[in-house]
Amino acid sequence: MTAATRRSPEGKQSHLDRLAQHLALDLAHQLPLDLSCDLPQTLARHLPHDLAWHLPLDLSRRLAQN
Repeated sequence: MTAATRRSPEGKQSHLDRLAQHLALDLAHQLPLDLSCDLPQTLARHLPHDLAWHLPLDLSRRLAQN
C-alpha cells in the first residue's frame, strides 16, 4: 500500500462529514421555507449550497432588524 492509497481515520471521517453535510443540505432544499416575506418558498432549491445554507439565517436577521 502506498502513501497515496492510505487514508487516515481523520481523512475518512472528514469525507463522511462532508457527505453527511451534503445530504442534509439536499434534504433541507426539499423543505419549504417558512418565512414571513415575499420570497418564493422554493428559492433555496435554486441557490448554490453555500448560499442556500446561510439564506434563512441572513433573512431572519434582516427581519429582526425591521
